Amino acid sequence: MGLEWLENKYMGMFIAIQVLNLYLMLIMLICRIHYTIDMVIGIIIAHYLFLISKKISRKLDTLAKKVFYWITIKCIKNNKNCSFYE
Repeated sequence: MGLEWLENKYMGMFIAIQVLNLYLMLIMLICRIHYTIDMVIGIIIAHYLFLISKKISRKLDTLAKKVFYWITIKCIKNNKNCSFYE
């Protein structure tokens, strides 16, 4: 919904995203892909998920860094090539 752009004070991108969202909503309503209530509920849910994710994102980032660090140390101690790309 563009809330991250608004939070970081990129007003131009926020407005562009909102215009695109309105256009897509209009197209979906005209083509009868979704009901109006689906769109309204989607906006409400997206807003509250954004608020929740702001609160827990730092904790999840810290946890991910600790897990990655633990895996890296474990691979170094076991003299293994623990590449995720093989």
